[in-house]
Amino acid sequence: MTAGGPRPEDLSRSALVAIAAEQAAVCRVAELTVEQASAEVVFAAVAEELSLLLGVHMVRALRFEADGTATVVAARGRAANQVPPGTNIALSGGGVSRRVLETGMPAWIDDVSQVHGPIGDRLKTERVRCAAAGPIVVAGRLWGAVLVGAETVEALPAGSEQRLAQFAELVSTAVSNIESRAHVERLAAEQSALRRVAVLVAQQATAQDVFAVVTQELSRVVEVEMVRTVRCRLDGNVEILAALGDSRQQRLASGTIANVPPDSVLAEILDTAAPARREFPAGTATPPGGMAGARSVAGGPLVVNGRLWGAIVVGSTIARGLPPGTEKRVAEFAELLSTSIANIESRAEVQRLVAEQSALRRVAELVARQASPEEVFALVTDELSSLLGIEVVRTLRFEPDGRATVVAARGRPDDPMPPGTTLEVAPGGMLDELFRTGRPSRFENYAQIRGPTGAILRKEGTNCAAGGPIAVAGRLWGAMVAATSNPQALPPGSEDRVAEFAELVSTAISNIESRAELAESRARIVRAGDEARRSFERDLHDGAQQRLVALQFELQTIDATVPAQLPDLRRALSSLADGLTEVLDNLRELSRGMHPAVLTEGGLTPALRSLARRSALPIDARIELAGERFEEAVEVAAYYVVSEALTNTAKHAEASHISLSVLREPTSLALSVADDGRGGASASSGSGLTGLADRVEAIGGTIRVHSPPGEGTTIDVTLPIDL
Repeated sequence: MTAGGPRPEDLSRSALVAIAAEQAAVCRVAELTVEQASAEVVFAAVAEELSLLLGVHMVRALRFEADGTATVVAARGRAANQVPPGTNIALSGGGVSRRVLETGMPAWIDDVSQVHGPIGDRLKTERVRCAAAGPIVVAGRLWGAVLVGAETVEALPAGSEQRLAQFAELVSTAVSNIESRAHVERLAAEQSALRRVAVLVAQQATAQDVFAVVTQELSRVVEVEMVRTVRCRLDGNVEILAALGDSRQQRLASGTIANVPPDSVLAEILDTAAPARREFPAGTATPPGGMAGARSVAGGPLVVNGRLWGAIVVGSTIARGLPPGTEKRVAEFAELLSTSIANIESRAEVQRLVAEQSALRRVAELVARQASPEEVFALVTDELSSLLGIEVVRTLRFEPDGRATVVAARGRPDDPMPPGTTLEVAPGGMLDELFRTGRPSRFENYAQIRGPTGAILRKEGTNCAAGGPIAVAGRLWGAMVAATSNPQALPPGSEDRVAEFAELVSTAISNIESRAELAESRARIVRAGDEARRSFERDLHDGAQQRLVALQFELQTIDATVPAQLPDLRRALSSLADGLTEVLDNLRELSRGMHPAVLTEGGLTPALRSLARRSALPIDARIELAGERFEEAVEVAAYYVVSEALTNTAKHAEASHISLSVLREPTSLALSVADDGRGGASASSGSGLTGLADRVEAIGGTIRVHSPPGEGTTIDVTLPIDL
């Protein structure tokens, strides 16, 4: 049979026939191995050849499992006692299979009645008297055994186990070849799967698509029924990003929040940030981690930019468990997925920065346009809500009494804190911390907040918030707060992003207050000037004018008493009287220019028509005010705009014609003075137009001067009616 065996001349004819049959059987099995037949075909051929060659009715090929059991991979026997391939059996003490498992050597038993347990019962049912087994060794490790049983010792004499071992060696070679081919095919499939995932990553697919593909590819390549891809949460739980099946082939919805069971593979991975695996023999409790029925569980960590991001865990219900090194294979996929997540997060960070800068720019433009506080608050609140994807954002102002008022809000339709709501600043809460420290803050424990504010926040479901202070001119003015029921929506650092928008609000409020102070300062100056002119006009009227009139009467009296024989004296007195009259007229004109009586008594329409009549240049006047009166500041500003414009045109424009338009708009007065002069006028050159701009802007109006050289000058003014 083999080297060192008996010589042919020493054997009988029947022995030669047996040897020839045995060699033929070995050759047939070897041919199958060389032809790279499947494991099932080789195992079946070995069972059939052994049954025919040894004349036994029971042949089985077994694979030893990690839990100490064995799985039938091929069998031959009587139909009534046939054990189908795939059957998992416990190895009883004293049996030949147990001996092979324990020793790694061939084994033979001449009386199987000593074998107890399920195996012994089955052997008795099959009327097996003796049995032999040979080990199947693959790559230096005990893989399984070939087992035969006979009804008589004569049919299976001592030494049969050695003959059986020859077939076991063939099976070992076949299994080794098959596993080598499977390893190569597995590597090829694994590389293809990794390549498909890498292509998906390079195509900048969404995170959800990548998670789903990795889960499917891993299930197919590693040949497992259950796969979980999870992300760590701030609250210690995990979020399921993708999942495939359990023992009932159920699918877990993406987005499901689950806890991390203690003493689970997932817990070990998250604790160590390293691959891990566990075996769960038949009969043990369901493994923790939601993988019901799993006999083996393995996984690897997802590490993104140096931080533990999540994990991938796989599970198998097959008795032999997961092949050695499965956890490392899973870790390879986890590493690729980690790279994908890093790329996705990098893209998301760039997109976030672009969106954030766009939002900040829109707010900054609104601030630069000198929008009202309400407009700025509303836009900042809306932009921050959209940017963070947060359902509730509020802008609040701290009051002197220690409370806070909501000045802008973006929230649910039934928002319990709409603009105008005044809140108590609950001790220990975020507003309290912002008020005390003046620094960005994050808060995640609203269960302990007492009082009305805490009750409202709990009612709306708030359990996490981030806020930034609004500081104006060195003082704490208020705060911006983003609140949510999902802490994951406010990752670490969100309070700093909120603070960036709060800084814009601070700038807006500072600018608004500065503009208000400037406008009030201008208004005070204009009011002081108007009051000074009125006072001077009264002084002129009640003092100088009255004295000049009295002197005029006295001079007339003296003139009447001069004798006729003194003509030179009469002429001198007459000349003096004319000069006095001229001074009085000039003084009256000066008084009217300072604060015209017609404006006070008749209003803007007659005052402007009076200016038009006294214009030194031809003028087309369109005054459509229907005799309506306006507030004194409006009428005075309109009068002096027209008066100064007409005076400047007459003195400097070298014009031949003037157009004047004064119209009543719904909320304002619209004035326009245009000439056909040489142009080139500017309100910033220190001319009289500068004073007009101050007067107009002091009451909230606008002035526009259009004066291209050689094309004339147009002054357009809008004055608000309701001050």
